[in-house]
Amino acid sequence: MIYGLDKVKQHPMILGLIFLYILPPIGMAWFVCCAVKMLYDQFAAKKHCPLI
Repeated sequence: MIYGLDKVKQHPMILGLIFLYILPPIGMAWFVCCAVKMLYDQFAAKKHCPLI
């Protein structure tokens, strides 16, 4: 049980998948917030946006 909690703390995407399974709207909001934070970090560091 404790090992699982350590994994969730290290990888926030796992928490998002758990939210997506239990409460889909909260899971979707979690992923949107993670994406916005990632874009903000990219612009704040003056890095290029990762494009395909």
